[in-house]
Amino acid sequence: MANERQTFYVHFPELSIPAPLSVLGGTLREVGFEEYAPLDNDWASERYYRAHQRVFWVVDTMGRSDLADFRVAVESGDLDRVRHWYREQEDYPDELLDSVTERAELLHLAIVCASAELLVSPSLSMLYRTPASGGVSRRVGLAHRTWVLALQDSIRISAESLAAAAEMVSRWVAAGLESDHVLLGPLRTVSSVAGGALSAGAIVTLLVVALESSLNFGGTDGKRARPIAADIRERMIAAGSADIGSRMKPLYAHRSDFLHGRREPLPLEADIVLLVSLLTASVASRTLALQQPEGEGLGA
Repeated sequence: MANERQTFYVHFPELSIPAPLSVLGGTLREVGFEEYAPLDNDWASERYYRAHQRVFWVVDTMGRSDLADFRVAVESGDLDRVRHWYREQEDYPDELLDSVTERAELLHLAIVCASAELLVSPSLSMLYRTPASGGVSRRVGLAHRTWVLALQDSIRISAESLAAAAEMVSRWVAAGLESDHVLLGPLRTVSSVAGGALSAGAIVTLLVVALESSLNFGGTDGKRARPIAADIRERMIAAGSADIGSRMKPLYAHRSDFLHGRREPLPLEADIVLLVSLLTASVASRTLALQQPEGEGLGA
């Protein structure tokens, strides 16, 4: 199968940005309805789409093209060729698609970290792929086209947060981090509770558990956790929360009540905001080690 230029459109749910951002070889930008409609013409709804311009990470790249072969096989009515095409999909994983989706998820986690916002993973939404030879293939996430077409509020990310995310994700890629790396675990938790499917009680419980894991990172001796805890303490004091114990104690009590099925008062939105900010701060602090000289970083 020949290589050809292909364009990927990866949807970033609920995201709103002030300007396009060039990052990881692509551009995070708004895609207008005229550009979007040919990607999904059976579903495209101008009424819903125009209400909130959707943000996609758009990547032009070279890679193996299989759509042209499939289209020729179908149009010719050659069933043996069609079966051969499907066998090749099983025998040869689509490394280009895997690479694009992995980079998109890593970029998503960096935006979560830099903005401290509850943002839905692009893996749950839509990805469109358009080879130069024509045609469109789609990867449909668990949420189908909900965040592409449904009327909804968006989360505005500042230019400063986007710039910080771009710097952060470039550093992660240079260090060889992937989206499932243990260092990024707190961000995956923050992302997993976004989208409105969980109750406030469940969200706070999961975030508290993630914070516990974050502060125990590196083993029971706590050598790696201590500077992270100190950084979190400084951030809370700077935010006007000098009495850290009075903020955290009821949240830990809520976690226990929720896990053991006891009745508990509903947590406040401010509690969720606090926990998200602490978790994202812990990852920002930990991944700063990626900038340190060899022997002083993550493996030390």
